Amino acid sequence: MLFAVLFAVLFVVPFLLLFSMRSVLFSMLFVVLFVVLFVVLFVESRFRAEPFARSFVERTCQGWSV
Repeated sequence: MLFAVLFAVLFVVPFLLLFSMRSVLFSMLFVVLFVVLFVVLFVESRFRAEPFARSFVERTCQGWSV
């Protein structure tokens, strides 16, 4: 429910900016940023990101130590 509301708000704001400011590049930048943010939040909630983050940090540290 929270993600649906967040998703709706994050899509309404850039389109209002698009029609009010008529700055297509600025609005498209907001749309891309908010889509990326939503995807990250969705993936994190869907598949607990902690094990992936931990394994990523371990691999990175092993790469640095070698």
